Amino acid sequence: MAQTNDLSWFRIIRPTLQTMANAVHENVINPTDVYVYLSIKSFAHHTTGIVEKSIPEICNFTGLSPATVKRSIAKLKKNEFLRNHNRSGSINRYYLVEHAPLVIEGKPQIAKWEYIPANETKVRNELKRYLAGEGLSENVGVNIENLTLNVVQNVVNIHLNGNSSIKEANEQLESMWKMIKNPKTPENIKKQLNKIYPQLKAEQGQI
Repeated sequence: MAQTNDLSWFRIIRPTLQTMANAVHENVINPTDVYVYLSIKSFAHHTTGIVEKSIPEICNFTGLSPATVKRSIAKLKKNEFLRNHNRSGSINRYYLVEHAPLVIEGKPQIAKWEYIPANETKVRNELKRYLAGEGLSENVGVNIENLTLNVVQNVVNIHLNGNSSIKEANEQLESMWKMIKNPKTPENIKKQLNKIYPQLKAEQGQI
């Protein structure tokens, strides 16, 4: 391996690492997959979080074979730790996904969001507000289990996973109703939720 004077660093949040550790214990992924994830993340752009690397470049950095790297990337994508879009040629574009185990209304759930360093403080603050029942007030894209809350420039988009059970859909609808009734939820967001809620309720969580 070539010697360098590289002193750069990258950010890892403990909840994501803990989620990965749990996945290792459950034999969903293995330590090599975690190593590949961390290696890819080490190349993330300091503002966008995007990684543009070829398989050979990742192999050269990790010392792993192409087959091993491809296998790990496939498992990381399957378990939503990584998303990627192929580009022209051999370079791939990767997007990393943060995971945070949360307890919402007494139930364990996982919050997920795309790793964008420039937005990390905003996402963390939005999650704190959401957990405190204060509603959403800024641009944020966070998926909490089967419910995705996207607020971009005060426009609300809500989607329920098509694989959700009726019970899960009803639980998420109940959470949405509480947001509507929460006096701290911004009025413009309440207005949009009031338009969406009846449709979701009528279709049992299917948009």
